[in-house]
Amino acid sequence: MPKSIRERYPEPVTNDADLAPESPNAVSIVAKELVWVQIQDGNGVVVKDMVLQPGFVFRVPEGGNYTATLGNATSVRMRVGAKDLPPVGSSGEMVERLPIAADALRNRVGGR
Repeated sequence: MPKSIRERYPEPVTNDADLAPESPNAVSIVAKELVWVQIQDGNGVVVKDMVLQPGFVFRVPEGGNYTATLGNATSVRMRVGAKDLPPVGSSGEMVERLPIAADALRNRVGGR
């Protein structure tokens, strides 16, 4: 049985194999720099509040209605499946209520 979001923790990335997605639409948050990440469920309840260390990945379980707040938009790489997406904001920008589902992320960055 897949782990719920509360049971998941950041994992270290030591090589490309560590970034292998759980599925083609799996969303991952990869820290490039130290960054604060808060994840809320569809009711606005905080289900994860963490500081991601550089070189760690957090895998968002599929099927949830989650949004994220990122302390610095360019400190993370958002990934859908095996593809890195363009930044979701500007350097130093705090991004709030970012939908973290595959289709919503693709739409936000123009389907790239």
